[in-house]
Amino acid sequence: MASTPYVTTKRTSQAGIYTLTFNTPLASLAAADFITSYTINHAFKVLDIRSNPTVAATTAAKAATLTVKVDGVAVPGAALAMTSANQTPIGKVTIATATDLAPNGLNTGAAGSAISITGSSVTAFVEGSSTISVTLQNLEDA
Repeated sequence: MASTPYVTTKRTSQAGIYTLTFNTPLASLAAADFITSYTINHAFKVLDIRSNPTVAATTAAKAATLTVKVDGVAVPGAALAMTSANQTPIGKVTIATATDLAPNGLNTGAAGSAISITGSSVTAFVEGSSTISVTLQNLEDA
C-alpha cells in the first residue's frame, strides 16, 4: 500500500450496521493489498464496498479493482471496479454488493477475523482521490 488511509466509522439506523471509510489518492492503488489484516473484534457480515470520488479522475482509460476479503478469502460480489469514468464526477458513488448473504456464507467472519482489501487489474490512475467504504453488520448486535 502506497499510502496510509485514515479510518472513520459511521453507524446507521439499522441494528449493528456501520461503515469503515478509507481515504486514498487513486494513484496509490496497486495490484497488492490496499488494507492488510484489519481485525474486527466481533462476528460480522460484509454487506458492500463502495467508492465516492473526492477529487475527479480525468485521465481516460485508468482502472483498478478492489476486492474485500475475510481472512484471505474473497467475498463473492464484493469486487469494486473503479474506472476513470466512474471516478468522475466528484460524489458519484460506485457500489459492489456482497452476493453470498447466506448465514455463515463467505461474507461472514468470527470475532477476531480480519478483513483486507486487495487491488488487482490496475492501470495506474494519474490523479484523483476517493473515499473507499466497507459496510459491515455486527452480528452480535443484529
